[in-house]
Amino acid sequence: MEERELRRLAVDYMNKGFSKYEIVIPFFDFHNVGMTLSSYLKKLYFGEDLRKLPYLEALEIRPDVVGIIAFLEANSWAYVLGEVKTKKVEMRDFRQLMHYMTTAHPYEGYLFFSEEITKEVKQNIQADNHKFLGLNKWGRLATKRVNLLHFKKGRFCNGRMDL
Repeated sequence: MEERELRRLAVDYMNKGFSKYEIVIPFFDFHNVGMTLSSYLKKLYFGEDLRKLPYLEALEIRPDVVGIIAFLEANSWAYVLGEVKTKKVEMRDFRQLMHYMTTAHPYEGYLFFSEEITKEVKQNIQADNHKFLGLNKWGRLATKRVNLLHFKKGRFCNGRMDL
């Protein structure tokens, strides 16, 4: 499977999964946008809306899938990010993913993959090194874990089952 196809499936999965939320920016394939998330959002929003975007200045990242949801209780927005891999997930992929999570502090973070995960990455996940500080629905930092979704047999499955 090509990565762009898996990104499309990941976008569909996230749009369906977050359909009950107030979606500010529907999930989309950010991979080929050609700019950082910070630059993209600064072109899209102005004034008061920029204040709703947490950690905006630090978002010099380029995740594969991006969406933004709103939390009316906190009058703030939160990112939901996904990284997509169609080849074996190696440590450099895992480090990149964790860099995105620790930089953006998303409400949720995902690793979508279609091949296997290396032993080293599995050991890091089993050691709980896939935790990050992300925003909760009140706009406060809380400990989160990256969601692992393995695409096999035509659907996304819990990737933790493969560890």
